[in-house]
Amino acid sequence: MKEEKEMTAERTEKNRASRWQHEANPDILSLISDFLPLPDFINFRAVCRAWRDAPHLRRDIAAFCKANIWCILYDFQSREEDDDICFVYELSSDARSSFRIPALRGSTCLASKQGWLLLRRSGDHSYFFFNPFTLTEIPIQPYPRQPPEVADQVGEFSSPPTSRDCTVFLVSSRGASTLEVAWCSVAEGNWVIDLINTGDRTATSVLRNRDAFCCTCCESWSCQCRNRGMLFIHEWDMIIMYDTTTRKPEYQKRQLPTKAVLWYSKLKEAHSVEWKKKFGEGMILSFPSFSCSEKKHEFMGLVGTRYRISRTTPSKGDRLVKATWIEPTFQ
Repeated sequence: MKEEKEMTAERTEKNRASRWQHEANPDILSLISDFLPLPDFINFRAVCRAWRDAPHLRRDIAAFCKANIWCILYDFQSREEDDDICFVYELSSDARSSFRIPALRGSTCLASKQGWLLLRRSGDHSYFFFNPFTLTEIPIQPYPRQPPEVADQVGEFSSPPTSRDCTVFLVSSRGASTLEVAWCSVAEGNWVIDLINTGDRTATSVLRNRDAFCCTCCESWSCQCRNRGMLFIHEWDMIIMYDTTTRKPEYQKRQLPTKAVLWYSKLKEAHSVEWKKKFGEGMILSFPSFSCSEKKHEFMGLVGTRYRISRTTPSKGDRLVKATWIEPTFQ
């Protein structure tokens, strides 16, 4: 009799302990889940049907594929109360979701690689790494000089910031014929800054066409070949090969790039009505440098530049929308 009472009491306690998860307010569940890192959000939805069916910004993420590249539109500066929300798209389908990412508000992405973003804040001009999936933020040593306008600067990093080999690169315009090349080891925290006189070698364009890349010949993203320590700066019709060891540049003509339209046509066809309604006819998507570990995505033309979505000519009604490619890596 005593054992039966104890078993009944134990079942009652278990039922009481599990009842709260089914009776939790859906609005509270939504508020909690919106601020969870993506791996935790996936586990959160797996708790029970009530939690899975509660309204979530990211509930459509189940339609996304981790094997494909994603696109993030962010920091719309619309003066709306809830401007922390970003739009996320998966390039191989019509899938769309929304993320609440406060760290991207007031920031500009300078480079994207292996799930990490190199960002610059507009307020204090600080630089930092951010992973929008794990919500991990890693600060970078303050820049020792007054940085240029963000439109005159591109970035790159050699490997994920969790690696001791990670080096950050910033390339900035300092006049019509001068480039400022700066790099900093994340582990050591010391900036090195050099000025390159390009003369009349570099071309100018209404839309940004500069990119910067490091060699990533190894799976660990740390170059082990003869290009170790090299930074490749792509201008419109020129490649500047800058050696951080000798601090000397070399110049090489490059074939004028052509914009691949595979991603552009697919996204525009699926989401142009939504974009025009929110951003207007003069929408321009601005992308930073992007490096991907999967060679199969190279043909898609995912480069750092700007793309006009509607109008083909500049207008006073043009609106620049920040965007970035990202490889969905959750570690």
